[in-house]
Amino acid sequence: PINKQYVVNLLKIEKTRVADIIIPWPDVIHISKDLSLEDVEATIVSSAHTRLPVIEDKDVVGIINAKEFFAFLKTN
Repeated sequence: PINKQYVVNLLKIEKTRVADIIIPWPDVIHISKDLSLEDVEATIVSSAHTRLPVIEDKDVVGIINAKEFFAFLKTN
Protein backbone atom coordinates (compact mmCIF):
# COMPACT_ATOMS: atom_id res chain seq x y z
CA PRO A 1 0.00 0.00 0.00
CA ILE A 2 2.23 2.89 1.15
CA ASN A 3 5.41 1.25 -0.12
CA LYS A 4 3.76 0.44 -3.44
CA GLN A 5 2.67 4.06 -3.90
CA TYR A 6 6.18 5.21 -2.99
CA VAL A 7 7.66 3.07 -5.77
CA VAL A 8 5.02 4.25 -8.25
CA ASN A 9 5.81 7.88 -7.41
CA LEU A 10 9.53 7.24 -7.84
CA LEU A 11 8.93 5.81 -11.28
CA LYS A 12 6.86 8.85 -12.24
CA ILE A 13 9.61 11.20 -11.04
CA GLU A 14 12.18 9.21 -12.99
CA LYS A 15 10.28 9.98 -16.19
CA THR A 16 9.96 13.71 -15.42
CA ARG A 17 12.34 15.99 -17.25
CA VAL A 18 13.78 19.04 -15.51
CA ALA A 19 12.71 21.13 -18.49
CA ASP A 20 9.09 20.16 -17.74
CA ILE A 21 9.13 21.62 -14.22
CA ILE A 22 11.77 24.35 -14.14
CA ILE A 23 10.86 28.02 -14.56
CA PRO A 24 13.26 29.84 -16.89
CA TRP A 25 15.32 32.38 -14.92
CA PRO A 26 13.95 35.44 -16.77
CA ASP A 27 10.41 34.35 -15.76
CA VAL A 28 11.18 33.94 -12.04
CA ILE A 29 9.34 36.55 -9.97
CA HIS A 30 11.85 37.98 -7.52
CA ILE A 31 12.51 40.82 -5.11
CA SER A 32 15.43 43.13 -5.82
CA LYS A 33 17.43 43.82 -2.67
CA ASP A 34 17.10 47.58 -3.09
CA LEU A 35 13.27 47.74 -3.38
CA SER A 36 11.24 49.81 -0.94
CA LEU A 37 8.93 48.02 1.51
CA GLU A 38 5.94 49.23 -0.52
CA ASP A 39 7.37 47.76 -3.72
CA VAL A 40 8.19 44.48 -1.95
CA GLU A 41 4.61 44.32 -0.67
CA ALA A 42 3.20 45.01 -4.14
CA THR A 43 5.40 42.34 -5.70
CA ILE A 44 4.41 39.73 -3.11
CA VAL A 45 0.70 40.50 -3.44
CA SER A 46 0.75 40.45 -7.24
CA SER A 47 2.81 37.26 -7.40
CA ALA A 48 0.55 35.18 -5.10
CA HIS A 49 3.64 33.19 -4.04
CA THR A 50 4.56 32.50 -0.42
CA ARG A 51 8.33 32.68 -0.94
CA LEU A 52 10.33 34.77 -3.38
CA PRO A 53 14.06 34.93 -4.04
CA VAL A 54 15.85 38.15 -3.11
CA ILE A 55 18.27 39.20 -5.84
CA GLU A 56 21.34 41.43 -5.72
CA ASP A 57 22.91 41.95 -9.14
CA LYS A 58 22.37 38.47 -10.61
CA ASP A 59 22.86 36.53 -7.38
CA VAL A 60 20.23 35.13 -5.04
CA VAL A 61 21.09 36.54 -1.61
CA GLY A 62 18.05 35.33 0.29
CA ILE A 63 14.46 34.20 0.31
CA ILE A 64 11.60 36.35 1.56
CA ASN A 65 8.66 34.61 3.20
CA ALA A 66 5.38 36.47 2.58
CA LYS A 67 3.83 35.51 5.92
CA GLU A 68 6.87 36.71 7.85
CA PHE A 69 7.07 39.88 5.76
CA PHE A 70 3.47 40.83 6.50
CA ALA A 71 3.93 40.02 10.19
CA PHE A 72 6.94 42.35 10.19
CA LEU A 73 4.90 45.13 8.55
CA LYS A 74 2.15 44.68 11.12
CA THR A 75 4.52 45.10 14.07
CA ASN A 76 6.53 48.03 12.64
